[in-house]
Amino acid sequence: DLGDPYPLPDIEKAVALLAEAIRNKQLIFIAGDYDVDGISSAALLAAFLRERGVPYHIRLPDREEGYGLSLLIVKEAIEKQPGLFISVDCGTKNAREIGMLREAGIPTIVCDHHVAPPDPAQWPPADAFVNPHRIDADGSYRELCAAGIVFKLLQAYLMAKEGGRLAPLEEIVDIVGVATLADVVPLSGENRLLSRLALNKLQSSPILGYQVLLQALDLQNYRLESRDIVFRIVPRLNAVGRLYKPDPALKLLLSKNATEAEEIVKHLNSYNRERQRLQDKALYEAQAILTQRYGKEAKSWPRALVVAGGTCHKGVIGLVAAKLTEL
Repeated sequence: DLGDPYPLPDIEKAVALLAEAIRNKQLIFIAGDYDVDGISSAALLAAFLRERGVPYHIRLPDREEGYGLSLLIVKEAIEKQPGLFISVDCGTKNAREIGMLREAGIPTIVCDHHVAPPDPAQWPPADAFVNPHRIDADGSYRELCAAGIVFKLLQAYLMAKEGGRLAPLEEIVDIVGVATLADVVPLSGENRLLSRLALNKLQSSPILGYQVLLQALDLQNYRLESRDIVFRIVPRLNAVGRLYKPDPALKLLLSKNATEAEEIVKHLNSYNRERQRLQDKALYEAQAILTQRYGKEAKSWPRALVVAGGTCHKGVIGLVAAKLTEL
């Protein structure tokens, strides 16, 4: 039931680059992001490459480095001289950085879902720029998250190079489905299909990391709904990236060892409790500031609010702001 991936811009170029790297067993450098979508996008590629014996290196930024493709990551990639560089959930706004990779002779693919500049001159000079928000795109798949774009690239590769056998995608559909729900994209079209397939797989044969996480949350025998993913699974995957580095969440999605996965889940639960504590503390402090300034009745506060303080952890600022809008 999956839609045809080939309306995506530059998808044929991306498939050709990926096929060459896989055929020659070249090192593929994967640059992602620190949220669930970025982590899942990298995990999808890595799991796919691992099954084909292709070497890869994943680099995810932390909160201190900030979102996007940093100069530091690009320099690390140039030092490794991979046969192919793929950015996932980032790269659209990184024309300078992608240009540096091109100058270094490294083939590049950008798989992203963020809005592209209307002027093509401002696009990243990648060998393949797969983004449904390009002005020359036909409008297909604009609602997909980055993991969804990566999933379509893998689908296109299988159709072109492995006889259209899509069974490998069934093994990782829970990864893309969780990312889809985590990124709060519209649940219509392909997104609805991917989410439904993921929920089914999570209840029957999830990847090991999700199996262990579901067991830890007593959800393994539960009829899962989207809210269970959004409010139980996603916060635990996001917490470590909000506070420290996202690598443990990535490691969980790629784990093949039950003992290892159990240890990671314990750490993720601990990070999530810490995230909740920091969030509650910051929310309390923000409410105290607003109450002192505008009174106890939140409905009487101005519609636009600015709260400043030096103690709030940057990883929970967005969460606190969202909570304040609900008062």
